[in-house]
Amino acid sequence: MLNIKFIHPKFFPTWILILLMRIGVFIPFSTQVIIGRTIGKVMYPLMSKLRSTAYSNISHCFPEKKQSQVNALVKSHFEAIGISLFETANAYYASDKKIIKLLTTKNEHFFKDALKQEGGDYPTLCSFYAPYVRQPRPSY
Repeated sequence: MLNIKFIHPKFFPTWILILLMRIGVFIPFSTQVIIGRTIGKVMYPLMSKLRSTAYSNISHCFPEKKQSQVNALVKSHFEAIGISLFETANAYYASDKKIIKLLTTKNEHFFKDALKQEGGDYPTLCSFYAPYVRQPRPSY
């Protein structure tokens, strides 16, 4: 059910973003990655405050890295942010068929054995794209 207070010009950017996310899921994933990287490269020079924060954080985490290496990591960080826009869109709006096609499961027997053990503990997934490990979508 749509709340009437959300049909206001101040929410138009949000509605446009949602529309773009819904359209974006129909693009093949490899193309999404290319477009996402491009978005990140465009964001890099425009967002100076975030760029300086990322530079500071990365240089503190890796004090042994040279300035050029830190700059390269910051640039790749912005590219990853651009890609994550499409990953988030896929997590919310892509069909389960598309998500399953993108997933790879290795050593599934460890997962199944852990589920069979008594105690009801759930195994932890160690390596994954976060948006793809998701709960079922709510129905609207």
